[in-house]
Amino acid sequence: MDTTSSAKLLKDVFVVCKEYLEEVCKVCGGMPLILINNMYLLKNDFNLKVLVEQLRNNPIDILKNNSEDVYNLLGKFLREFPRDIKRNLVRLSVFPSTFSAEDMLILFETRAEVETVKTKMVKDSLLQTTEEGKYSAHPLVQAFCRKESGSLAVGSEGDDTKKKFNDHYLERIKILSKLFITKHKACEAISTFRKEKANITEAFKNCFEDTTVKEEKLFAINVANGTEVLNFLVKVVSPPEECAQLYEKCCKISRDCDDKERLADSLNSLGFRRLLSCDAAHLRRD
Repeated sequence: MDTTSSAKLLKDVFVVCKEYLEEVCKVCGGMPLILINNMYLLKNDFNLKVLVEQLRNNPIDILKNNSEDVYNLLGKFLREFPRDIKRNLVRLSVFPSTFSAEDMLILFETRAEVETVKTKMVKDSLLQTTEEGKYSAHPLVQAFCRKESGSLAVGSEGDDTKKKFNDHYLERIKILSKLFITKHKACEAISTFRKEKANITEAFKNCFEDTTVKEEKLFAINVANGTEVLNFLVKVVSPPEECAQLYEKCCKISRDCDDKERLADSLNSLGFRRLLSCDAAHLRRD
């Protein structure tokens, strides 16, 4: 259901405060069962801010902990799909938001395979088409496939796909950083980064927060601390604090790994980011 239909449903079933009606509709992804279930949570004094935050960042855990019957139904629904459909859902769930057919090429062997997969999944309503001609999976289906891929009997598809995604987009930030310092190419690099920022950010997040593989964490730190990448990120990532947070994570992981060399590099990168912020603030005062 779209946001308007979702809002109408909730107005008809509940007396819903307009202050949070649209936000709840948005994070529930238009799924009637989820909408109604979460409205019952709110009516029973579940904190609105916590509910919206969890539905945005960790919807599967909040379902499992507060609506186990709904969680079980969602899992049963997905587990009954043929294995090839489940594999493709798990693959595409690696994208944090919308994606294009071109983006899908990093996960599939050929353009013909991409066309076959997306056409079938759109036909079966497993992918939605955006006005910009991109595609998206339902947010709860995507979240389940990311979080519970091990229960879908697709082997190591989730981990393998995530590594392929991470490697591709960490390489992309290195390429864009080199392009940025190429004569007459800076604007092109910035424009491309803005289009791919969500995926690049997700690749760093996967390595820093969602994996236990030490080598992957350290590789991502090496990429972030590369001279060209650092120079690029501190100048194009907005807001600046987002860039600082990236390097704070590099520092924490290096410290946890007792890796003094990477910690020194990460502290230098963080200091460079902070120094630029101070310079910008000084110029604004002048």
